[in-house]
Amino acid sequence: MERLKPKFWAIVTFVLALVYFSGPLVSVFIFSLKAKKGTLSFTAYGNVLRDPAFFNSFFFSFKTALAVILLGLLLIIP
Repeated sequence: MERLKPKFWAIVTFVLALVYFSGPLVSVFIFSLKAKKGTLSFTAYGNVLRDPAFFNSFFFSFKTALAVILLGLLLIIP
């Protein structure tokens, strides 16, 4: 009977952590789908993907991240 207590608390802790970390992500995703009050749609995502400034920013971030990774590898590997 004593062996079940640690397993029980491990499961409870895992479920609480899962809700704590995934709850806000799910809420933000659902909020992003509400372009109009009471309806869910991907209109906001379509607007973002049609904006050329988004791709400029995205590729700048991608190139910067790649440069940081390569610089980190050069510093770590002798």
